[in-house]
Amino acid sequence: MSQQADARPAPPASDGSRRAVRRARRRRLWLRRLAWGLGIAVVVYVAVAALLVWSARSSAQDGLDRLEEASETLTTADLLEGEGEAVLRAARGKFETANDRFGSPLLEPVRVLPVLGRQVRSLEDMSGAAAEVSRVSADGVAEAAAVVAGEVPAGPERVEALRELAEVSEGISSQIAVVDLGDDEALIGPVDSARQRLEDEVLGVEEALLRSRDAASALADLLEGPSRYLLLAGNNAEMRAGTGMFLSAGLLEMEDGRLTVGEMGPTADLLLPEGVPYLDEDLEARWGWMGPNREWRNLAASPRLEASAELATSMWEANGGPPVEGVVTVDVVALADLLGVTGPVEVDGEVVDQDNVLPLLLHDQYLDLDPADGEDQAARQDRLGDTAEAVMAQLNEVEDLPALVGALRSATGGRNLMAWSPDQQVQQAWRAAGVDGSIGADSLLVALLNRGGNKLDPFVSVETSLDTAAADDGTALTLEVTVTNDVPEGEPYYISGIDPDSVGGAGTYAGFLSIWFPEAATDIEMEDPDATDEVVLVANGPDGPTQVRSIDIRVPPGETRTYVARFRLPEGVDSLLVEPSARVPGMQWTSGAEEWSDDVEGARRIFW
Repeated sequence: MSQQADARPAPPASDGSRRAVRRARRRRLWLRRLAWGLGIAVVVYVAVAALLVWSARSSAQDGLDRLEEASETLTTADLLEGEGEAVLRAARGKFETANDRFGSPLLEPVRVLPVLGRQVRSLEDMSGAAAEVSRVSADGVAEAAAVVAGEVPAGPERVEALRELAEVSEGISSQIAVVDLGDDEALIGPVDSARQRLEDEVLGVEEALLRSRDAASALADLLEGPSRYLLLAGNNAEMRAGTGMFLSAGLLEMEDGRLTVGEMGPTADLLLPEGVPYLDEDLEARWGWMGPNREWRNLAASPRLEASAELATSMWEANGGPPVEGVVTVDVVALADLLGVTGPVEVDGEVVDQDNVLPLLLHDQYLDLDPADGEDQAARQDRLGDTAEAVMAQLNEVEDLPALVGALRSATGGRNLMAWSPDQQVQQAWRAAGVDGSIGADSLLVALLNRGGNKLDPFVSVETSLDTAAADDGTALTLEVTVTNDVPEGEPYYISGIDPDSVGGAGTYAGFLSIWFPEAATDIEMEDPDATDEVVLVANGPDGPTQVRSIDIRVPPGETRTYVARFRLPEGVDSLLVEPSARVPGMQWTSGAEEWSDDVEGARRIFW
């Protein structure tokens, strides 16, 4: 009985039970759909929020790039010319866009979160601060340009304009210094990196403005005077290290905003029978054998202007010259830059302008000269000094101050115009203006020092390549210097060599290939393709903050020589600064995919 009872089917469910089951099923289906909907909504929200953050970050990145560009163009010349304002306005627009997106109500749910919220809030604060920095800077550039909106004649007005520019630069810098970049605690990953870069770029803008302030203030003090500087004129037809050979000297005096140039004379007439005491140990140790303490034409054997200029002031006084407050050097390229704003000058009945000054002083003045004629030689020696004298005097007539400062900037970029002062405050200003002619501990400078008694440098081209390779203990670098002598036949002895039998014969380029390596360089080696034995170094050791190696080279007419230098830099060093040579034509450089001519770009930093 019990087995039969167990086999009977269960009674059918009531209508109420069936409805309850259907409701439960519908509830589960609804919950599933709700979960799917919420999931999709969350995904969409996250995607939109991520897109919004990405877009904001992209705008901020563009703004930082423009801010970096602006920090490199806030020099005295740029401020006078109003350069950089457009870049700064563009940066402000990018940062304001980023700030709006980081502050969007769509990100409010994220903003309240403990970790992610801090990152979003920080990005919003940073973009807002960066927009303010860009605005202040752009307004300041416009204000600076307004200082010299009209013509500024030489005299007290020029001094006053420079002082106003210094005040504007100081004011912009002060406003930037107090901009709050927001909280920097507990930032993670890209946000922390962005914060670090923003700090660097803002500091770069602030420092650029301070350098502009110092340069404008120093130039105003110098012009207001009374100031007296020794003016040295170098000729790029005979090269020294990072400048032309100093062939003329005279006095440059400044008072009440005007320049007075005394008569320039050949440095050959200033040769001292006995040298003055050296003031720089490295200059004496590396280059004392050339006698730069008595022979003016060997002063720039080292590219360190401070060492040569300090010695020059002692040599000037030893020759009976009045005390000077510093040294200014100009070469033929600098004269060409300045002639672009002064207009033509007349020298010995001949019109000299921006177009003909290079061929005239580097070559044509030496044509048809008799080496045995002392008067011819004196006239040739005076031509460079007379031209420098006329050009510097003509600067008083230039009323376009932005154009004048722009020409000075062009000349200083290639070491064609440099200045030195023993006054540390003034020297700091020259350094800020990039006119001090110094080289740093991370500098690399390649130079040919002419020793052939000729004017062959304009016919000698130099191509230099720098290759880098990873090494166990840092970076291995290889420098190849290719020297080609293209002097044509028939050049007079003043150009090809006064003594055709000396240093290899007429037309042979005889000189010293000198390379200044970074202070941290090790395992330095020089290779000479013509050397049958071990390469002999004519200079070897520290030269200020760098290390120099120099070898004797000879390149016959129509021939090419390639010299190789190898060195290492330690781990952690990832760049060096290639300094300009001041050569005409410029030195052609290659490093990886980068190519440049140092007479166009000046100094260039190479990274690896």
